[in-house]
Amino acid sequence: MDVSLPNLFVIGDMKVGTTSLHAFLNSYLDILAFEVKEVDYFVK
Repeated sequence: MDVSLPNLFVIGDMKVGTTSLHAFLNSYLDILAFEVKEVDYFVK
């Protein structure tokens, strides 16, 4: 099984454009973005 690890985390506060950035980056075929925008990686 070939697993791709992330090489970029986009971290932002609320209301700073992270949703627009996620949609923009996800529109490129060469970029694989998470289907879920907020992965809660740093939340316990």
